[in-house]
Amino acid sequence: MDIRKISDDFFTIGNIAVLLRNTGNDAYDFNFRDHFECRSVVFETDAPVLLHIGAIEDYAAIESALEKSGLRLFVHEAEHLRCSTIEKWYPVLKDKTPFTKIYDELPDVEEIRKDFSFPVFIKGNRQTNRHKRAQSIIENEEQYLSLREEWKRDAVLSWQKAAVREYIPLKTIDPVSFPDMVPISYEFRFFYFEGKCMAYGPYWNIGKRYALPENELPEVLRLTDWAAEKLGVSFPAIDVAKTASGEWIIIEVNDAQESGFVGVNPLILWNNTIEALQNPTRIPVEDFFEEDTVIMGGDPLPDKSLEEMRLIAESIKTTQELVDVYAAVYNKFWWIEDDVYDFEEGTEEYKKACNVADAWETLMDDLEERVIACAVNEGLFAERQNNSGLVKQLEAFMLKYGYRDGRGWWVGI
Repeated sequence: MDIRKISDDFFTIGNIAVLLRNTGNDAYDFNFRDHFECRSVVFETDAPVLLHIGAIEDYAAIESALEKSGLRLFVHEAEHLRCSTIEKWYPVLKDKTPFTKIYDELPDVEEIRKDFSFPVFIKGNRQTNRHKRAQSIIENEEQYLSLREEWKRDAVLSWQKAAVREYIPLKTIDPVSFPDMVPISYEFRFFYFEGKCMAYGPYWNIGKRYALPENELPEVLRLTDWAAEKLGVSFPAIDVAKTASGEWIIIEVNDAQESGFVGVNPLILWNNTIEALQNPTRIPVEDFFEEDTVIMGGDPLPDKSLEEMRLIAESIKTTQELVDVYAAVYNKFWWIEDDVYDFEEGTEEYKKACNVADAWETLMDDLEERVIACAVNEGLFAERQNNSGLVKQLEAFMLKYGYRDGRGWWVGI
């Protein structure tokens, strides 16, 4: 990929580089050179690169092309996906956003009815198609069947996985001026950098003007601060809205590099963000973790209950099946075990989290005994070494069946 073909400008602002392309969208484009001291990048730079090139079709290709030129992105691909695809961010934020299931393609009606009742809200894994009501709010089975056919032909939706969401009515601002769109709701966009709010404003910049009163801001910030902490990404845009019943919920998360500022004041956004970028506090992952470390981006088993995994464990017939289930349950236990530390010891929430973790640990221990027995039978169970534990003893056996140690997780190879 030739980076010059996807950008109009490349410059540094202090300790950060910006690769920029004008999109023709006034709610996204920003002339950095009018407001900051910018120095053109002619050949290379040591500064990490922030992208401002609009919607990014192939993030991995851009990251690879920059790395070949001796450059590095500020936001790595895994971090980008964690906040730009609902399948990655939903498991982390599911407590504060409508119930959602992700499908490789829209399933038949019978499958939908297992988990949902109409109306439902449907979107692509990454985006909607310009907020079209007929493609988003599906009132009944007839509309759903029509959407299934339309989805296959739609240039924006056809290449995406489908996200089916519980439909929760929102407080509306202008329900009538744009009848072909989803209702203009009381929705706001918050930009965050390293866990701190940089700027916020109305999500909708069409129709009736509205703003967030000061007396509502603390409640909303509690929600967006929580979401930013849970996401653990450096530069997200978090969209929240008030429901018709008065509750604040998370609507969407995106990579702020791609996000329009809509009703957010762009000067406030970029002044605060550029200043924060000069002294980032995060430690780069590659400097903090050992080589081959894997960071789990979401719940390893978001769609499986403990009881379902017990039934699956009881039906195992082959060693490969055993290893697959063990790896999944192992990862699940260590994922939820961390939840215990979110609560004060002795509280009801703490006791509940402990009970859940203990139940998964019991299943993991049962599977572990079976895995060890298989490893011993195959002569692949290593002797215990100083300063190492069971993971090291199982290393050769797990590798044979397709897994490696990701420094805390069993990772498929």
